[in-house]
Amino acid sequence: MSGIQCCGQFKKQEMCEIDWNILHDYVATLIWPVFLTVVLLVFREQLRRLVNRITEDSEKIEIPGLLTATLRQVEQVKKKAKESGGEQTDEVRQLISNTVLTQIEGIKKLGEEYTHSSFDQRKIIESRIKEYSIGLTVDDLNSLMGSKDTGHRIAAAMALDTITYRNQIEPFENEPVKEFLVNAIDDSNSFLRYEALQIILSSTKATKSLQEKLETMKSTDKNSAIRSILNLYFKNKN
Repeated sequence: MSGIQCCGQFKKQEMCEIDWNILHDYVATLIWPVFLTVVLLVFREQLRRLVNRITEDSEKIEIPGLLTATLRQVEQVKKKAKESGGEQTDEVRQLISNTVLTQIEGIKKLGEEYTHSSFDQRKIIESRIKEYSIGLTVDDLNSLMGSKDTGHRIAAAMALDTITYRNQIEPFENEPVKEFLVNAIDDSNSFLRYEALQIILSSTKATKSLQEKLETMKSTDKNSAIRSILNLYFKNKN
């Protein structure tokens, strides 16, 4: 009897043992769907805004791709017309005129957005301004360089940087550009000062008085990024 009783107790003990690892995995499998459902319900508005922002930013990047192709075609038309030496047809002149107006208006609107945008948005805007600058000349930017709107002038500096670089133009050989840059580094807006400096520091014909001004700015400018750029510039120069 004692042997049967012991055997029964052993079987009862064996049946009561629980595999806690399996139980843990089972509970975890049930909890995660519930947790994710709660997160989606609580933060659904924030998630919706995030999705909308990602979609909007993607569209802003993709649209200029189509614009670039169109502007490059117009650029080729202008180039061929110039190389041929022949007189442009009314249709070609109208096409070029309308395209330039569209580009300038686009750059203007982007400049207006730039001053009150986040860091990530500003990088996208800067990229789009470069796209809109394809085929433009320095003279096309006169209205933006002379604008009283700070955003317009910032956009003009970005476009000017692209145009002078692509066409290997010395900015200080153009009087309106020279005047614009000299005034820009005295502006109260640090974005404009920064963009103007990008062009000035790439020039080989900056005046002695301007060099002296930059020498002073490297220690007095309120913007740390501008001070760093100028200090690095003069360090490499020396």
